Amino acid sequence: MKEFPIEVLRNNMLKYVQTYLISLNEQLNENIKYHGLDSKIAYRHTNSAIDDIADIRIVDGKSRITFYDNFLQFLWCLSYSFLVFYDQNHQRKHKDMFNEDEFAKGLSVFEAGMSLLREHNIEQFYSLPNPTEIFTNDKFNYISKGTSIFLNAFSFILCHEFGHHYFGHVDINYNPDSIEQIKNDEFNADEFAFSILTDTTDFRANWNIRYGIITALSSLIFVDSTLKGGTTHPDPDDRLKSMLENMKLEETDTLWGWASLMFLFWSRYYLEPIVLNQKFPNDYVIFLHIYETCQKRKYK
Repeated sequence: MKEFPIEVLRNNMLKYVQTYLISLNEQLNENIKYHGLDSKIAYRHTNSAIDDIADIRIVDGKSRITFYDNFLQFLWCLSYSFLVFYDQNHQRKHKDMFNEDEFAKGLSVFEAGMSLLREHNIEQFYSLPNPTEIFTNDKFNYISKGTSIFLNAFSFILCHEFGHHYFGHVDINYNPDSIEQIKNDEFNADEFAFSILTDTTDFRANWNIRYGIITALSSLIFVDSTLKGGTTHPDPDDRLKSMLENMKLEETDTLWGWASLMFLFWSRYYLEPIVLNQKFPNDYVIFLHIYETCQKRKYK
């Protein structure tokens, strides 16, 4: 059976977990050694459209995290395509530097990734930029840099699931007293993941960690046109905004622009384009304008 191109990164993902996250973080080490967290990460091959991102459940007495190949392919597509969009948008200011072909490739990868929310189609990804070409067809380094963003997005989701174990959310006797508590558990797991990824490094100096975290949370807004989290999760746009605020970014930080791009494409894909027909002093103000516009379109 043919597999998604993301399969080529499977060993990289697992190696990253073992050699970087677990070995360098005391909390994760302790939970694996003494508190029933399974160091093995399950990787599931799928044959249908995306219906789950990742989960953590008790297997043989330990909390084991499972990832699904269709979502990981989707996440890589977002990481790659938005790097292209973001970079080419800046190049557009200099007409001689904008590359229409690269932008078109980014758009094709984005649309292919979005198709996984409706159907299971592996073959299309091999005719587009993908991680198997990282050393052979990467003129602008978009594949390698996009893969770096992807690995950090994957790590954030992984650490989010670690957080559920750490806080006891998967314990058989855990009984949250309200829907609000269940949703707060998600925010707490997000904050835990952020603390793990930034525990051993200066995240402001590591662009791939910063962009990976925001890409991971942004992937949730693309699931449908509602920005609705349901009964067990907060709305994904609120989670994204909360994380950006927790990062305490300067108003001129480029990460505001990255997050803005996510919302712009969500609205463009599902509803209608957001037209920016006025001047803004910085990326933070642009983000607020786009975010508030999306809030008005929410649940439609």
